Amino acid sequence: MTDRAMDFSFSGIKTAVSLHVRRAGSLSPAHVADVAASFQATVVKMLVRQTLHAGERLGTRRVVLTGGVAANTDLRRTLEGACAERGWELLVPSPRLCTDNAAMIAAAGNDRRARAADHERHPRSRARLMDSLRLDYEALVSGLPDALVGVDADLRIILWNPAAEDLLGRSARRVTGRALKEVFPPETSLVRHLTDTLATGES
Repeated sequence: MTDRAMDFSFSGIKTAVSLHVRRAGSLSPAHVADVAASFQATVVKMLVRQTLHAGERLGTRRVVLTGGVAANTDLRRTLEGACAERGWELLVPSPRLCTDNAAMIAAAGNDRRARAADHERHPRSRARLMDSLRLDYEALVSGLPDALVGVDADLRIILWNPAAEDLLGRSARRVTGRALKEVFPPETSLVRHLTDTLATGES
């Protein structure tokens, strides 16, 4: 994420925290609290900075904070202060209305299930539905901010989304179809873990 961009990506910071925790080994409760507080402070700073940058660039003087993230007290307080300094209006629902989108996903899934039952009786309609679901899936995977790598039972790469391309520096075209150990060193924990999972059936 650059200073000029108006998008948000947290794959880098999440990876950094994950590596820090692995290298640190056993963490004391105080250290865990320290890491969590530092992570939150950094993410809040990034969210507020990019929001203000977008508002200034687009000439917007009204900000809406909503969704699950809007339940975070520190984010609400920091963004409220930043908007007040600039004379901007901040609209935030009450915390009890700031839930994540799980309910919306469930409702959409229920609607899809009902439509799928209707399509079962009509082959052509079912084919159109399957095409629609495939395109939705591809769009979802491509839009994920987190790196996603998928493998088949032989540990050959079948999925490598754009975030994985950015994080790992290799294009999907070059790695798709290749064995995982050809892309990652065989001794890496990822390869070992997947190999053990396939052998034992336990993750």
